[in-house]
Amino acid sequence: MSRAETVALAPDERARLAEWLRLEGLPPGFPLEVHARDEMLPGLAVPSKTRPGRERLTYLRNGQEALLVLQHALGAQGRGLAAPVRLLELACGYGRVTRHLLGRVDAQRLTSCEIVPEAREFVARGLGVECLASQADPARIAWPGRFDAIFVASLFSHLPRPRFEAWLAALRGAVADDGLAVLSTHGLWLPTAPRDDGHGFAFAPDSESLTLSRAEYGTTCVAPPEVARLARQAGWAEVRWLERELWALQDVFVLAATPLRDPGSAAPSQAQAPTWRPAPVLDGAIDGIESRPPSAAGADREIWLHGWVECRDPDEPVQRATLHLGPGAAGAVELHEARRTLRPPPDPARHSRAEWHHHAAVPAALGGQTTLALVAETSTARHCVDVRTLDLQRVRFLDG
Repeated sequence: MSRAETVALAPDERARLAEWLRLEGLPPGFPLEVHARDEMLPGLAVPSKTRPGRERLTYLRNGQEALLVLQHALGAQGRGLAAPVRLLELACGYGRVTRHLLGRVDAQRLTSCEIVPEAREFVARGLGVECLASQADPARIAWPGRFDAIFVASLFSHLPRPRFEAWLAALRGAVADDGLAVLSTHGLWLPTAPRDDGHGFAFAPDSESLTLSRAEYGTTCVAPPEVARLARQAGWAEVRWLERELWALQDVFVLAATPLRDPGSAAPSQAQAPTWRPAPVLDGAIDGIESRPPSAAGADREIWLHGWVECRDPDEPVQRATLHLGPGAAGAVELHEARRTLRPPPDPARHSRAEWHHHAAVPAALGGQTTLALVAETSTARHCVDVRTLDLQRVRFLDG
């Protein structure tokens, strides 16, 4: 693909992303390219609150979170992505999630589907994944067989009611006899939700998209019971959901073609199925740095760093956090006691957050630019949640 198609990477950003890949255990050749028209990169479609220089890391981590949420939702139903599961990713865009799925699903078992021709070409050519042409009317799509699992991140959060119902029916026809669909919607709890139609469904012909018709792709918020009712009306046997599970912004639903069995049970689940535990999604930041001049010529410089870490599952607090200076470790930070809270709208995610600080000495001979990364760990998960560029000579951050 030509450089004109993608958003350029600055040298310091490339170094930060290389460190993130290393700490995440992802291959150095992991695709970092983002198409110049990919509206999922913060700041392309709407003004971004993301710290300057962190947009692509946020993009990659959001795609990674979608994979984690998908795996967690399937696992809660006793399913997974292991072979021979055949997966359909609907509304894949320019591959924000697709590139992460390829680490879990062979390209031969993954089919993506997208309505924007430019995005389809980017996914097929850049990621090597079959990408079907989607349609506004799903009845016009000829599915190449049936799928064991279907993943739809953030399409149903944009559909008017007739299309919403049509897509639920179309996916029921595309799934295998015992298959599952995992999809997300906005809830009516959003402060910016359009006016409810009186039946738990709200749609407004307005969205951040610069390319799609707003009448077909607007803003949709739906109450979970209404999603469940419409899904059963479309032929789905069972529906489970977990509110605010994806990006702390969207409710996640599991739709089953046949009644689900609770893991460890020999019988199908009864009546209203229970929700599952939130995925242990980790987040955090290196917020700031302060330094003190050395006490004597040639002496080490003292620095103080601070920030925060959190886990989306309020019962899975971060147990350990470490800083990594370049290829080495600067050491474990001191964590304050985690607080289990419910953030108010517009970001009403439950979480378990802890503040941290770290005091260290930087050898006077050490200078130049390097990366400083923050890794958070719970009892079940470990992820690099932030990477910054540190100027050791002036003891300051160069990004954001």
